[in-house]
Amino acid sequence: MLSSVARVTAAYFRVERLKRASHLVSIASSLLYPAARVAVLTFLLKAVFESPAARSLPVDFRSAGIYVLTGVLLTVTLGFNNGAAIADRVRSGQVVFDLLRPHSWMVINVGERLGPRLANLIAPVLAYSLAVWLAGYTQPARFYGILVMMLPTVWLLEFLISFIIAVLTLSTQNSWGLGVAVSWPQQLLSGAMVPLILVPDRLRTMAYLTPFPGLLDLPIRAALGLASPLTALGVQLSWITLLGLCSILLYRRVITRIRINGG
Repeated sequence: MLSSVARVTAAYFRVERLKRASHLVSIASSLLYPAARVAVLTFLLKAVFESPAARSLPVDFRSAGIYVLTGVLLTVTLGFNNGAAIADRVRSGQVVFDLLRPHSWMVINVGERLGPRLANLIAPVLAYSLAVWLAGYTQPARFYGILVMMLPTVWLLEFLISFIIAVLTLSTQNSWGLGVAVSWPQQLLSGAMVPLILVPDRLRTMAYLTPFPGLLDLPIRAALGLASPLTALGVQLSWITLLGLCSILLYRRVITRIRINGG
């Protein structure tokens, strides 16, 4: 199965790389949204840190700025909540061919998600490096080492969330509604919308009752030295195990009831 995943991933990687190389304007335009997001969040953070409330904040403006920059990088390169992309095969009916072959649906989903993500790393990483240098946010090697170490578990956790959305799409074609229902809580509770290191304790406690902080808040806090990397990995692996079991059980239940084109 792993060799099949590698082949599918390599195929999607080549396709995405060729597509990106021939459309430089697309690369530039894809960076406009994250750049605008960083600018807006930084502006809002500056207003917060210049207010009297700044004295009670647990981190300084520099740490918050690094958090925002790194969070946007993770969001762009990992592409959170892409269950709708996986569900396209359901709506088109192509999924019936996947389900006839052992393990193929999982293999195709993993390869289709991982290949383009790897191909799309270069431009965001270069933009991130430039932004870090211009802002004076350069970090020691330990910061980047911890971040890279935690990327596989971040990606796997994100994939399982999207995969569960895709499995649910097998019983309803409203993938857009499912995606939206998860998207806003995910943005808020992961730290992508507002850094969780700055929110009230009650909201942060509520966020950690969900898997979403493992996508963004946990790896960044571990890299900044605000949390133990081993503890962060333990939390991520716990959610990965739980969501993995849920996705298998859900898939087995849905697959017995699926009807495509009346069959």
